[in-house]
Amino acid sequence: MKPLMSALSSAEVLEQGVEEVMMRWEKRALAEVSAALGQSSLVLRNSLPVFLRSLVILLSRKERSELQIGIDATALLRSSQLHGRGRAEIPAYLMSQVIAEYHLLREVVFEFLAESAAISTEDRELMTSAFEQAVNVAATEFALVMREIQDQFMLSIAHDLKTPITAAKLSGELALRSPGGLSMGPLVEKMIGNMKRMSEMIETIHDTSRVESGHRLSFPISECDLDQVARDVAVDMRLVYGGEFEVDSDGRLLGDWNPEYLRRVIENVVSNAAKFRAAGTPVSIRIRKSGELATLEVHNRGEPIAAADLARLFGGFRWKSEGGTQKGWGLGLTLTQGIVNAFGGSIGAESTREGGTTFSVTLPIHAQAVVRGDVA
Repeated sequence: MKPLMSALSSAEVLEQGVEEVMMRWEKRALAEVSAALGQSSLVLRNSLPVFLRSLVILLSRKERSELQIGIDATALLRSSQLHGRGRAEIPAYLMSQVIAEYHLLREVVFEFLAESAAISTEDRELMTSAFEQAVNVAATEFALVMREIQDQFMLSIAHDLKTPITAAKLSGELALRSPGGLSMGPLVEKMIGNMKRMSEMIETIHDTSRVESGHRLSFPISECDLDQVARDVAVDMRLVYGGEFEVDSDGRLLGDWNPEYLRRVIENVVSNAAKFRAAGTPVSIRIRKSGELATLEVHNRGEPIAAADLARLFGGFRWKSEGGTQKGWGLGLTLTQGIVNAFGGSIGAESTREGGTTFSVTLPIHAQAVVRGDVA
């Protein structure tokens, strides 16, 4: 951006340069805030452009009454509150990184204004105060949302674990009260089944916690058939959800993966598609091999996922669909991404009203070799 005439006020320069400031800030954020990496520009900027425009309004008051300043400041801090809340919904972010983003923005704003206009002492003090208050508001909102998420998560765990625990307890009581001649087999099987469900829930929490803390999952690798695992999952999904689950494949597709974790990947993606598909429509599972890569695509038709939600879809404990009727911990897709990463693969999603929603999983055929670094 070419320097503007120095006769322009700070408010006028900043108003004309909001986009330039955001471009500079985004470049620095990507370089200096690790959580920003991988975020789309839309998600990364969040409400910061609104914050800058509110700052322009605050600066533009020639005769600032206390009421006007209060109204302008409220709008400015509201944008910071939204920014803090938005960051809490992205798993990678820490409070320190939210604070760092505002410090970077303040530096960029002052540097930009210094290039194009003389900053009055009054404007400098006002902007300094505005940024300090914005940081406090954003950090406070971030902390509040994280507390809400933690509380919801614990309530969800308690609710979901209560069912198998109660069932196992009742089965044990019935086994104790049953006459000696009654076969214990069905009751024991029921107890074992419910204990297995609890074990799987705890394992999911453990694995997802490791993924969210930045650790790579590790598990033994053995040969398995992607086509067969997908077809087994499709059979189970028909029993659970009803409707059609179509598998389009060229036949056996052997690879070095882990059968249990591969199944969890497919189950999580397919069950997600089943929950959010339009009534009466099928879920399609397409499997293809290209060179040393295997691709699994799961498609459903229904309400599209909003662009902003797509960017945080794998957010684990923090992301949940607003207004949806499906209940759960919201751990499945985060864990899926962690497993896929451990295989050395990738996962992504596309969603439009016309084309529906497609999740794409790409896996190296020889996952163990890729994870060890034997394959370029």
